[in-house]
Amino acid sequence: MAKPQKQIIIDAIVKYIEKGTKYGTILAQSVTKWHISKRTFDRYWKEAQQQHIVKQQGIKEAVAIVEVEKAIEARNKEILTAQERKELLTEIALGKIEIPTKEAKWDSEQKKFVMLPVLNLPDHAVRIRAITELNKMDGDYAVNRIDITSKGDKLQSNFDVTLKLD
Repeated sequence: MAKPQKQIIIDAIVKYIEKGTKYGTILAQSVTKWHISKRTFDRYWKEAQQQHIVKQQGIKEAVAIVEVEKAIEARNKEILTAQERKELLTEIALGKIEIPTKEAKWDSEQKKFVMLPVLNLPDHAVRIRAITELNKMDGDYAVNRIDITSKGDKLQSNFDVTLKLD
């Protein structure tokens, strides 16, 4: 009868550990199935526990990576695309969106001014800023540089300057 390979036994012990089987039960099954001594089993048990811990750490790291990726994806979904930003700015410029602000109102019960949230349509200054942002996004404010002195030709120097230090 050939002896089973060490790693096969350790893998089986790891599977039992993962299932939550207790030491005594695994020992009894291993001694019966593979005809190994308790001392050999204890060595295999120790290695199996180490492999199980490494495996669990790998699983925890994989779960952490997946959670980080999900968080990044959720953040990216919250970021507006250029088209969405343009649509929002257009709605502000057209006065279709109410902008939340706070106004000071007199509270007669407290006998003092309190800040209350109020929804207002955008005023002209806000609309103009939205239009300005749209123009910037579309590149309408790009600088056009034209050389008006030489009509695009390279300028030539008509004089030499030499500096003499005495």
